[in-house]
Amino acid sequence: MDTGTKLGRYVITREIGSGGMGRVFAAHDDQLDREVALKVLLPEFCCDAERVERFKAEARAASALNHPNIITIYEIRESDGELFIVTEFVKGATLRELIDGGELTVSVTGSGRGGPNREYLLALAKALRGADHVWALAADSDGIDGSDDVAGGWIGPDTLVRAGAASLDPEDLLRRNDSAALFRTLGQEIKTGPTRTNVNDFRAILILPQK
Repeated sequence: MDTGTKLGRYVITREIGSGGMGRVFAAHDDQLDREVALKVLLPEFCCDAERVERFKAEARAASALNHPNIITIYEIRESDGELFIVTEFVKGATLRELIDGGELTVSVTGSGRGGPNREYLLALAKALRGADHVWALAADSDGIDGSDDVAGGWIGPDTLVRAGAASLDPEDLLRRNDSAALFRTLGQEIKTGPTRTNVNDFRAILILPQK
């Protein structure tokens, strides 16, 4: 669907993403002069009664919810043979921007323990300085971060405070490449056991709206 295409009073401005049942577009509501998002059912499913009902059921289920972290459903309608759901448009980072992959490397100068994922998290916690709306995790898909049986770890807003209460100095731990000590002491390790695969390192950051 090209930029400028009109679906009723909505004008497509750009494509945001796509999935198994539909494509999502940013659009301008000419009547209310606001930006919205349109989830448009794929053309090959428009004549499939079961798929159409599932699409409508999705809209009904979402419209019954009222939560700050759930988008508002404005309407579901059909125009020019296209069935679509109209929702509020929320600006922000995409999951692709927040979920990261690829092998991390660390320059080891100390004699401590802990692999690159825990080093990454400890450095991130230090940089965030206890930001009260950010959580993160990092782990290796084979279940081993470094040379032990820990896949990785996670951090939250209180990680540095709890580290201080346990007499752990993040700066010193990073200098000695001993991130394992912090995650073990705080109980913030991720242990999966052997996964029998080694696809990628996995990193994700959860950023909640600030009050």
